[in-house]
Amino acid sequence: MKKLKEFLLTGVALALVVSTGGAGSFAASPNTAFAGTKRPERPLKTGNDFLAATFEGESLNIPYRYKQFNAGAGEPILFVFLHGNSASGTDNQKQMERTPALDAASYIEKHGVSAFVLAPQCPENTPWRAISADLKSLCETFAREHGCAHIYIAGASKGGSGIWAMASQYPDFAEKAVAIASSPSDVNLENLLKTALYAVIGSNDVVSNPDAKDNALRSTKSDDEIASQKVKRNADIVAELQYNGGNAHIKILEGYDHKKTCKEGLSEDILDWLFAK
Repeated sequence: MKKLKEFLLTGVALALVVSTGGAGSFAASPNTAFAGTKRPERPLKTGNDFLAATFEGESLNIPYRYKQFNAGAGEPILFVFLHGNSASGTDNQKQMERTPALDAASYIEKHGVSAFVLAPQCPENTPWRAISADLKSLCETFAREHGCAHIYIAGASKGGSGIWAMASQYPDFAEKAVAIASSPSDVNLENLLKTALYAVIGSNDVVSNPDAKDNALRSTKSDDEIASQKVKRNADIVAELQYNGGNAHIKILEGYDHKKTCKEGLSEDILDWLFAK
């Protein structure tokens, strides 16, 4: 493996960011973006039919919702979705409101994928990385008890940053991961090489990860500078992973702000890639 280098890459290196292999792959660079995206048809309007449970972790209890789809169609996949900041709490309900997890559930149901969809809830004022050990234990325990052969994870906003954290901290935890509208911070590039990753980012996204180290400089930057930096941060990491042989991809949504990226980022083409056999 080539030696991992700093991922503050030059413009030339960024221009070489190319998504390769698998269904729904894209070529992307700072000058190549996507004007639109197609969301899966969503017959599921709410998560009220998802079963509610609580996992007793070492440091805290994690409320979660789950539902099985297409039982008997083979070994099930465990798909885990990490919500954004507005769904934080302990009511075990907010994480099921207006969530891309339902887009994934609709896709899974429509395409006959044998899977469980699991939506945990993170406490308020807490990043996902702060509960990563208990979250990992929840997912692995659930997968073991329900015979899930694979774990795939996705998240948006705060949840997207949680995806980078989980893949950085636990390189053998999930096989595939999708980080949407995220500001990756404190990533471990060598560990990230062990997970197939897709970053989805809007070109007009000016919302930063509350834990990001560059937040102190926010007041000195324009919205255009903040959005450009966020795209570059994602693209730099993907480029570095690709340079070192990683299965990493990026999709830049032209004109999308943070809210729209979170809402529509887990699109049908990304789900095609995620659940491709």
